[in-house]
Amino acid sequence: MDSLDNSTNKSVPDQSSTAVGELIGQLEDFETSQLEMLQCLQDLPNCRQADQTLDQLLEKLDTTSAKLDSLRQRLDPKFNDPALSSNDTVETTIFDYVSDGVIILEAGKPTYVNKKAALILTDSEGIELAEITKIISELGLTEMLETEQTEQIELKRPSGKYLNIQHHTIDSSQKKSVFIIEDRTEKIAGKKAKSDFIAAISHELRTPVTCIRNAVSNILAGVTGKVNPKTRTYLEKVRSDCHRFSNLVSDLLDVSKLETGVMPLNREPVRLASLIRQTTERMRHLADEKNINLEFTTCPPCSSIYADPQRLPQSLSNILDNAIKFTPAEGRVTVEVSETTDNLTIAIKDTGIGIPKSLQPRIFEKFYQIGRQAGAGYKGAGLGLPLSKGIVEAHGGAISLESTEKQGSTFFLTMPRTDPAQLLKKRLSQLEEQVTHTGETATLMLVTAPDEANEQITERMIDLPGAVDAVLSEEDHILETSKGEVLILFCDKRSAARKKHDKIRKILHEQMNNSFGALPHMPMVGVGRYPGNATRIDKLEEAVRENLKE
Repeated sequence: MDSLDNSTNKSVPDQSSTAVGELIGQLEDFETSQLEMLQCLQDLPNCRQADQTLDQLLEKLDTTSAKLDSLRQRLDPKFNDPALSSNDTVETTIFDYVSDGVIILEAGKPTYVNKKAALILTDSEGIELAEITKIISELGLTEMLETEQTEQIELKRPSGKYLNIQHHTIDSSQKKSVFIIEDRTEKIAGKKAKSDFIAAISHELRTPVTCIRNAVSNILAGVTGKVNPKTRTYLEKVRSDCHRFSNLVSDLLDVSKLETGVMPLNREPVRLASLIRQTTERMRHLADEKNINLEFTTCPPCSSIYADPQRLPQSLSNILDNAIKFTPAEGRVTVEVSETTDNLTIAIKDTGIGIPKSLQPRIFEKFYQIGRQAGAGYKGAGLGLPLSKGIVEAHGGAISLESTEKQGSTFFLTMPRTDPAQLLKKRLSQLEEQVTHTGETATLMLVTAPDEANEQITERMIDLPGAVDAVLSEEDHILETSKGEVLILFCDKRSAARKKHDKIRKILHEQMNNSFGALPHMPMVGVGRYPGNATRIDKLEEAVRENLKE
């Protein structure tokens, strides 16, 4: 059976190194002789002595030349050896000393495995190629060999090792490829140890800080007696710093969770426009203190997304907080939402002092703070932006920046759109428990164009969600399907649900008369309720569509 054997590769470099060492030694001796002869020539009293010295120099040259010829004859066979000069031999010699595992394959079969790969996969430096083939199959890597694209996976072996494996095509014509294997066990263990340490320290700090804050609040409330104005000022400062320190501890814990991949995201269907509006209003008092104009605009319809309703506002708040801090008084901060077929983008723009281009690549680094003045009393730990970036990326999104110094900055949070059918399914699942425990009624309204309607009707239906948005609560949802249909889902007590339904019908009627009055066909509106029209809540949409056919 084929097996690894690197003994040949090791012996050749040792002999060659010895020969080259001898060559260098001879050249050094020759150089020394030259210097000695030249020194003698400078001190010669007559030509006769010069002739003798030149003869000695020529003799030295002949001796050195003979030794060089001998060395050349010894070295030539080594350097002309095809095995030594082949690229494959050079590559494999190098691969034996890299820190990652390397497996070279031809036509899907391993032809070379370096020591590190053998050590990672079997805890031994020696391994047979047939065994590597078996391991590749066991790890589920065979499918990666069927594509020429670079692919990467991370997996955990039964032994507890965490591996990062990349597959690269070297030569598609010869079906030659390579696996690069990184053992990430120690890195992950180190991250976990760091996370556990931060968590332990943070919890130890949080308890006394909470006690101090509560005690100060009680004193300020007059529990211990009347507080004079000067003492109250100091106590208010202590309480404020306790609150700031508590937030810092929370941020440390969150960043640690993101780094180790253990931050839980409790996702649910969320009306993005409502979520942003609520977050903006919570930050408004900070803007008002500096007379900054804080605005939120969205282009209807603003789709719902599948996100954590606590974490996503946390990300937005951090960026809004920075925008307000670094915008001078009388400035402007705007939040805008736009969407494409695949994504929704939240743009947070300020007219602040901007960020120098040379510093922009570092703004998402932990604890990094740009050396700029944000006004008296500004304090920060440099965790807000890294935390915002981590939360957005955990949702499958991305965050980017455009900034011009002395003109302002714009942060773009791009989130993937969620399939409306999946959003409806998940929201109905949530409402089932709510209906069971509260006795409320789940109502689903469907607005769709008749089959014979032209494209003009479908295009005008895009304005319908914006028209009914004001009637809905934060928990209600408007969804637009890929066919251009509009779904409106809400849950209330029976009487309240009926009133909301009537209001929406009235708004839809007015909107459709304004938009479609001169057209030969009008959109159709179907309604379904649970309990009522459907025996199961997951059959509610089906019941609504059946009602439309009748």
